[in-house]
Amino acid sequence: MERLSIFSMICLLSLSCAAQTSWPIKQFHQIENQDQIAPKQLTPEERASIVKPLCRIAAIEHCTDDALSGSFRFTRVSLTGTAKDSVLVQGLGSDLCGATGNCTFVVFDGDGRIVLNTYGVQRFLIARDLSNGRFDIVTSQHDSANESILRRFRFDGHKYRSFRCADLIYGDLNHPDGPPHIKSMSCANGPEER
Repeated sequence: MERLSIFSMICLLSLSCAAQTSWPIKQFHQIENQDQIAPKQLTPEERASIVKPLCRIAAIEHCTDDALSGSFRFTRVSLTGTAKDSVLVQGLGSDLCGATGNCTFVVFDGDGRIVLNTYGVQRFLIARDLSNGRFDIVTSQHDSANESILRRFRFDGHKYRSFRCADLIYGDLNHPDGPPHIKSMSCANGPEER
């Protein structure tokens, strides 16, 4: 019986450690200038399927390349592991971002369909885990000076849906410079896909 309880404790501790380390928190980024593409660099097919939905999201009445450039950052990414087959779009400015830098975040697949439309995203990463042929997307929402909300979105065959969320807290009263603490939380507590 004593062996079983020690074994159980080791399993519980290792599960707790796995939950702490399974979020790749040092790999998050934003769309940087070197990765950014201008709206005029979108293919005619991409423009035909992407421009109108983005103008609706941003409430842009006269949708021009300049208006889109002032409201969004664009980049191409690979969500399937084969080619840069998707366009990822991150909002800019006070109309599409909150005071702490959390912005609208939209992902279009290679056919120009919106497969993820959410908000409250400051940073993101394309994870290496595949679901229904596409990589998971993990987002980070800056909540306060020492706290972020992490959301992992998984492709269900039609669109991305949040399936795992966590609260990331940097430092605490006893260890202000210590490693971040990650606590699982319900995905219903924050922005959901639109």
